[in-house]
Amino acid sequence: KIKQVGEAYSVEPKVVLYKQLRHRSLKGFKIKPVDDYLESRKAVLVNSDLHISLAAPRKSMTDYFYKNVDADEMIFVHEGTGTLKTMYGDIPFEYGDYVIIPRGTLYQITFNDENNRLLIVESFSPIEFPKRYMNRVGQLMEHSPFCERDFKLPTELETYNQKGDFIIKIKKEGLIHEVVYASHPFDVV
Repeated sequence: KIKQVGEAYSVEPKVVLYKQLRHRSLKGFKIKPVDDYLESRKAVLVNSDLHISLAAPRKSMTDYFYKNVDADEMIFVHEGTGTLKTMYGDIPFEYGDYVIIPRGTLYQITFNDENNRLLIVESFSPIEFPKRYMNRVGQLMEHSPFCERDFKLPTELETYNQKGDFIIKIKKEGLIHEVVYASHPFDVV
């Protein structure tokens, strides 16, 4: 049940130069850390297929949940450790992990400390394995650069039956819409 819908605000990236072929040196580790996960995301490269952002969040997402309904997200962990929490369960992550979040998945991220550096790719096409690494029934082949043992799947599926005010930040077409749910968003059947 939705209790309240707030005013939407824009998070559309601002493009400085259009249609440029100049070489650039992006010094991503120089971005300043910011407390909030969403506010820490700084878009550095964008086009109609994807947005590439860098982030240095200091604090966990404890006050709200987030859902990107336009894009699959891939988060590469440069620094830090923590847990991705979803309705499917929890996935712990650490340095060097790629965290894939399908579009429309509601999530929270908790970090173990304040030293976090993330590369975030929002893909407006589905993120999937290259066909050259898959056989005709969808299994990874032996020459693939990864195997099934490399994947961390959700664990510790918890049951939530809480009532209250739960803030959901939903990204749709460059806008964040804040919605307040009356029950915990991971309370699913």
